[in-house]
Amino acid sequence: MRLFLALSITVITLVAGNAPAVAQGPNRAGIVVSYGDGRVESVCVEFAEPEISGADLMNRAGFSVVLGTGGNTSAVCMIDDIGCRDPADCWCNCHGSDCRYWSYHTLEGGAWKYSGVGAATRKVHNGDVDGWAWGKGGVGSGAEPELRTFDDICPPPVATPSLLPPPPPLPMETPLPTIAFGPTSEVAAATSPPPAVTLDSKPMAAATTRAPTVRPTGPPPTKIAPAAEEDDQSGFPWQIPAFAVVAASLLGTAVVLANRRARGKRS
Repeated sequence: MRLFLALSITVITLVAGNAPAVAQGPNRAGIVVSYGDGRVESVCVEFAEPEISGADLMNRAGFSVVLGTGGNTSAVCMIDDIGCRDPADCWCNCHGSDCRYWSYHTLEGGAWKYSGVGAATRKVHNGDVDGWAWGKGGVGSGAEPELRTFDDICPPPVATPSLLPPPPPLPMETPLPTIAFGPTSEVAAATSPPPAVTLDSKPMAAATTRAPTVRPTGPPPTKIAPAAEEDDQSGFPWQIPAFAVVAASLLGTAVVLANRRARGKRS
């Protein structure tokens, strides 16, 4: 028994060790853009690489970006329709005492931190959040975007279903047929209408069932014949001899007359 348990544990361990690991979801990072006129947009970006640049994060999020040229290749001149269109002059709004530009921030510890590197140099990893804001600023400072956390931008992914097959369904018990006993079946039979009987394709109501005839028990009553019948039956035997005597007398008379006639003819 111990050997069987040991072998079972070994097989389960080998199967679990060789089972394919559940594939993890792609890396995700968030980006927040505050346009300075009340508009705020946030996008969750998925990527398969271990890391991407801040500029790639903006492009994959779908924002239209103008990057600087020359010595300002890491500077963002314009996002969508806000900023400087000339990539050679990303600071077109900072020639006077009032400076407005796109400031770059990263979310660290639940708060925005001014980025010391440009978008092309910044390395974005899974769970990071970048922020951009248009507004007044100077060297090492600038407008902060609206605060949004990673969970606000990227909701938790849907759990990946397990690769293990589902357990087989439990056998269903066949319900027993319901049988009505007692008054229920009698009432149903009494209230149901009698079936129609058809004869020569014409509907005909079923015959009404008659109650059984109750006959009294005991010996049958004795039948007493009427007196007249006894007289007729008792007189029947003497009528036959009387009729024979009359017939014989008539026959004898006829013979006598016949002889007399014969004698007269001879004389």
